[in-house]
Amino acid sequence: MWLALAAFASLLSCGGGKDVVGLKASLDFSKSTLSVATGPYISGQQYSATFSAKDESGSPFVTNVDAQFSLTGGASNGTFSAVTSNGFGVYSAAFTATSAGSASLLNVTVSGASIPVGQRPSVTVVPGPVSAAQTAITVSAASAAIGTAVTLTLTARDAANNALTSGG
Repeated sequence: MWLALAAFASLLSCGGGKDVVGLKASLDFSKSTLSVATGPYISGQQYSATFSAKDESGSPFVTNVDAQFSLTGGASNGTFSAVTSNGFGVYSAAFTATSAGSASLLNVTVSGASIPVGQRPSVTVVPGPVSAAQTAITVSAASAAIGTAVTLTLTARDAANNALTSGG
């Protein structure tokens, strides 16, 4: 019995064997990856965001962490579902694109630390399909004499109130 315990302690102290990965390891963002399904990211649509946590040796970081996804830096925005642990250090959340705008960076935060900026994928949200409920028509004059030009302006918007800037 003593010999078995000594052998196990030796295994732990030298970090040998994949059977004990994560017991003494620490999360290494430089070896971890962050990804999001391929865009374009259309307002109102859902996409999968995934964080693969790795330890300093590049092995899956199997200790459960509290990973939080967010977008930073640009005008593109959206919401994230609750994070799910898929096992073996892989965490995912559904990203629903909402606000169209300039590129933002996908970020993941674990215990107050964030993945380095150079490892963050870019997300640019574009407007979704036109929504009649959000679209407006304006008239340049409430009334006009016969033969006078009146301008009608259509402002097409999607369900999240993003202006459609091209098409039709």
